[in-house]
This record gives sequence, structure tokens and C-alpha cells, in this order.
Amino acid sequence: MKQFFFHTICLFITVASFAQHVNFEPSLNIALDKAKQQNKILFVEYYNAECPVCQKLEPVFTDKELGKFYNDNFINYKLNTEHIKKEDSLFINKAGLSFTSVPYFLFFDTDQHFVHYSGTKQDIPYLINAGKTALDQLERTGNLANKYNSGDRTIKTLYAYSNLLELYKNDSLRNIIANELFKAYPAANLGLEKSYIIMKNGVSSIENGFFKYWIDHVDAIKVFETNAKTAHQANALGDILQKAINSNERKGWDLGKIRSVKEMIVKTAMSKDPDAFFWEQESGLLVKENRNDEAMELFNRRIASDSGAVSASVYTIDHFLNLFTDKASLGKVKAVIDKLSAKKSTNAEKADLKYSTILFYKRIDDKKTAKKLGNEAINFYKANKIDAAELTKLLSDL
Repeated sequence: MKQFFFHTICLFITVASFAQHVNFEPSLNIALDKAKQQNKILFVEYYNAECPVCQKLEPVFTDKELGKFYNDNFINYKLNTEHIKKEDSLFINKAGLSFTSVPYFLFFDTDQHFVHYSGTKQDIPYLINAGKTALDQLERTGNLANKYNSGDRTIKTLYAYSNLLELYKNDSLRNIIANELFKAYPAANLGLEKSYIIMKNGVSSIENGFFKYWIDHVDAIKVFETNAKTAHQANALGDILQKAINSNERKGWDLGKIRSVKEMIVKTAMSKDPDAFFWEQESGLLVKENRNDEAMELFNRRIASDSGAVSASVYTIDHFLNLFTDKASLGKVKAVIDKLSAKKSTNAEKADLKYSTILFYKRIDDKKTAKKLGNEAINFYKANKIDAAELTKLLSDL
């Protein structure tokens, strides 16, 4: 009898202890099966075991109140992105989600449809509220598309929907919503931190009104970005600029747009060398518009930025040799080749300069000299075991 009583007490203590923390299932498949069987939403803590923020969050899962709420309402699973399991990766990919950071709280219905997500805090009421929102079909993030499509253009809905679309990488609709956000936002409040936060988290285009406002008020951002170790007043602007520079749209930019963006690069301290982003595109447009003097100025700036490095300069030289058509400009490029050729250099660098010299004579239509130098170059390449494929191609029509 005493032994039975002892085991009963132990069982009670075990169950009580078990109920005092969030119960996470050992695998995704088990969690999915239980969620289906019990008709419960699946809660997924999307985290990384090496993430300091995630590690600080870990103790909250032992809270009795949080444990009871999540165990009563959800089937729980911890998805660790450190050495992520194949089934976990497939599950997230199937949901169409893409994350650039951790941690997140994710919620899925019994058909494995993504219905809600939340950021995290070491705050029990905040995390319980995240779960309550996931249970509310009207308020959870999965209903944002319905709200938007029904005509809801409140700042709260637009901002939340923009953040959701970032997880789906739907940049085109996100840009539309960012513009609608600017229209809905009171112009008199553009200088407030809320406006900056919207830009920082919801804008990805330099054409957006929030970006245009803050690029003209860079100094005012210093008030909001106070941690010198982790923030810079230009980071948010620079990130948006970088997206624009890397976009396909930049291929259609004219000279005015390019120079405007270069000014933004300097203003945000994104780089001290804005030419580096556009010199090939800009030089092509300048020559196309017969603005050779400006193109030559750009050439000289690029050569100066190469700081005498032959390999970098040769790339610049060959680009401009192929670009210019007038002998005066080509001659100025040749002068740089001669200057570099007079310097001490490696055999590989000498080979590159020989190639550029031959290209110059071809461009001024002096085929006789080009052919003569070509034969000498071939022997040099062979003697020094340098790949002559590009040189042979250059000489093929001589």
C-alpha cells in the first residue's frame, strides 16, 4: 500500500512538473499527427540553437502560465534551423516562407496552412497574446489578405500585411502597399519615429515617399539609431538603395537617375566611391550621348581608384577601349597603358597589357601593327605558359 501511494505521489509530481512548461513534440511528423487528431493549431518555435536571442528566450517556456496556455490550445514543436532536418526544411518551403532571421512564432492549421506569425519577446503576456491572436480567425495574420482585398487601407493593416508579404518574398505587391502606406500616413507626422520605422521595415523602393522624405532628412535619423555599435543612421536607407542598385530596373536608368542615386550613396555614407556601382553603365550612356569628355573623366577616376593595380586597371582599360570610337579618346587610354607597361609587373600582368595594346591598335584600325604585336604576344604567352584563348580570339580576324 505504501509502495502504491509512493508511486502515485511520484506520478502526480511528474504530471504537475510536466504541466508547468510548454510541451514540445520530439518530431514534426508527430506534432502534425497530434494536431490533426486533436483538431488543434500547430505552434512552431522557429529558432536557432546558436542564436543569442533564442537562447535568452528559452527560459520563458518553463513558465507555468505560458505552458498551460500553449499546451491547452496548441500542439507545440521546436524547429531548429541549426543543421535543419530535411522534413523541417521541406515543411517551411511548402508553406512558401522565407526568413532572414530568427526567432519567430509560427502557427499552422490542421491542413498545414500557415495562419499566423509573431515576433518574440521575453514577455509572457506578449507571447500569450501572440497565441490568442493565432486563435482569432479575424485578427491573425492569415486574414490580412482578406482585409486588404475587402478595402481595408488602415495603417495598421497595411503595415502588418507588408511584413507578412516579406516572408512570402512578394516584392511587387509589397511595393504597392508601401505606396498606399505613404498615402494613408499623415504628412504632418513624417518626421516622427513611426514614419522612420515604417520605412525601415516596410519599404524596399527608392521611389517610395517615405524613402524620399528620409533621404532628405538623414541627420534626423541619428536620434532614432542610438546604438553606435549596431546601428548607423544610414543603414536602413543604404539597404533600400542596395536593393535598387541590384534590381533589374536599374538597367533602364538614364544618366540623371544614376547621378541622383550616386548622390544618395554619398549622402547615406553607403560608400565613398559611388562610381564603383555604375561606371560601366554610366560610361556607356555618356559615349552614346557623345559626351566623351565626361566619359574620359570617369575613366580617369576609375584608373585613380585602381591605385596602380594592373589587373584592376586592365579591366577598366579594355572596357573603355571597346567603348570609345574616336582616336583622341582612344589615344588617352593608350597613354595609360604605356604608363602601366613602364612599371615593374608580373608576367601575367605584362600579358594583360600586351592584350590591351593589341586591342588599342585594332580599335584605331592599325591592323598591321596589331598583327605584329599579336605574333610577339603569342610567343610571350607560350613561353610563360599563359592561357592564350582570349588573345587568339582577339587576333582571329587579323
